[in-house]
Formats: sequence, structure tokens, C-alpha cells
Amino acid sequence: MTDIYQAPSANMEERTVRVRTGGSLEDAIAGRYQFSVGALIDEAWKLVSGKKMICCIAAVMNFAIVMVFNMVLQFVLGRIGVRGEGLDYQFFLHPPPDMMHQSMISTTTNILQMFVTLPLAAGLFMLGLKLVVSAPVELTEVFEYFGKVLTLVGTTLLMYLLIGIGLCLLVLPGIYLMVAYSLAIPLVVEKDLGPWEALEASRKAITHHWFGFLGLYISMFFIVLFSMLPLLVGLLWTIPLSILLKGVLYRTVFGYEGEVLPAGAIAG
Repeated sequence: MTDIYQAPSANMEERTVRVRTGGSLEDAIAGRYQFSVGALIDEAWKLVSGKKMICCIAAVMNFAIVMVFNMVLQFVLGRIGVRGEGLDYQFFLHPPPDMMHQSMISTTTNILQMFVTLPLAAGLFMLGLKLVVSAPVELTEVFEYFGKVLTLVGTTLLMYLLIGIGLCLLVLPGIYLMVAYSLAIPLVVEKDLGPWEALEASRKAITHHWFGFLGLYISMFFIVLFSMLPLLVGLLWTIPLSILLKGVLYRTVFGYEGEVLPAGAIAG
């Protein structure tokens, strides 16, 4: 297989069939799924060939949009000020202390960024998942989930709140929740769950193999880290690997139900 991406043709889309692959929400919550760090990474690695280009292009698009949005946001907030604590701080008229200034800009920027970064991250995840299950997918998949932005932001803020509380309670509960909530955002977009439903479904499912998930995330972190050493060239393989690994992981745990291409068709 080559790394040249081919979008599914209209004729191919007409021949798609709706199937369910991998696990299911009910089985995941009950712990009825197999988990092996080595097997998951190995499967994702085998899928990199032929899907490297679309994954890299999607990741670069995602990164570029976020960077541009962040720069514009920093410029706008720095010029017109931000509203907080019931006061309207106009920095060019009544500049507050530098520390407060920077803190408010940082907090406001982080919250506003979520309205762009979360839908894009959800789209990148779904692109990877659809490549894994051989579903019809195009680069525009990255932009398909802005309609769920409020649910995504609500889920993330609730997750941060709960993790923050956990970190205040002797740290370990917070670390547990960081891992346990890691599949909540995918559940929002793929299973159409609400914030609390997604967080709880992710937590209950991951708890059955919590240390396995932790080991997988640590392994992937070091794989990506070491791939950056030879002039970042390794990222051409590890970025697609990480995108596809998320898809393999999610399909294994929660499954996927939707249209897939016929056997032998090119999905990416």
C-alpha cells in the first residue's frame, strides 16, 4: 500500500454496509473486553502504512489552526482587555498589576481555546477511528464536530473540576481520574453521550484495566518523545501511530457502529 490518500468514491459509498465492530458500551462498562498494550500498539503500527499521509496532513491542519487562533486571541485580549471578577479591565486605560493581567489573559485564553481545540481534537480522533474500522472518511472529518462544541466544553470543564478536586485529595484520586476520564471526549462524539454520562462510562470501563491504560499512555509518550530526537523525522510515523492507536483502543473497548467500506476498498 502507498501513503497516497484516496477519498472514497460515490460508487464506493453506495456499497457501504452498516456494522458494529469491536466492543460495545455495555460490554466496556462491564469490563468484557481484552486489553494488551503490546497488541494494541502492534495493530496500530501495522495500520500506519497507507494511512500516514492523511494522518499527518490532518494533524498539521489541526496544529496550524490552533496556533493561529491562539495568536489572534492573545492579540485581541491584549489590546481590548478581558472581563473578570465583575470588573471590565481596559488595559490601555486602567492597566491592572502585571501578574493579574497575565493570569486573567491566560485563563480567558485557555477557556476560549476550548471552543476550537476540542472540536478539532474530536474530529482528529474520529478520523483515526474511521481509518481503523475502514469507514468512509475524508480530511474534512476534522471539522465535523463543531456542532457538539458546547457538550465538549462542558465535558472538559467538568472533567477538569473533578480531577482538580481529586488532586487536592492527596493527589492519587486526581491521577486516577486523569486516566479514567481519558475516553470521555470520544464517547461524546461517537456515542452521543452527555458530559456526565461520558465521564462515568469512560471511568467505569477504564477502571477494569486502569494500570494497562496507564502503561499504554506512558509507552506512547516515550515512543513519540524518542521519535523526536533524530531531527523530528520520526514524527512522520509516530504522529499517525498515535492517531490510529486511539482509534484501535476505542474500537477495542467501546466498539464502533456505522458505515464501513467493503472488504478491499481503500479507506485512507
